[in-house]
Amino acid sequence: MKKRLYYKKWKQELREAMREEIDGDYLTEKMVRKKSISDMSHYLNQLALEEAGYCGTMFNY
Repeated sequence: MKKRLYYKKWKQELREAMREEIDGDYLTEKMVRKKSISDMSHYLNQLALEEAGYCGTMFNY
């Protein structure tokens, strides 16, 4: 039960971070709700790497 609540809270925090990045576009909001935890964390990591100045192709997997 704790593990499920942990993942639920983690996913909610990732959704909030994604919403800050997309500026409230409806279609993108709908897409954010359907993304998995790994997809959202990968997207946010890519944004952080781009802001830090790293090339996006170096870290694709």
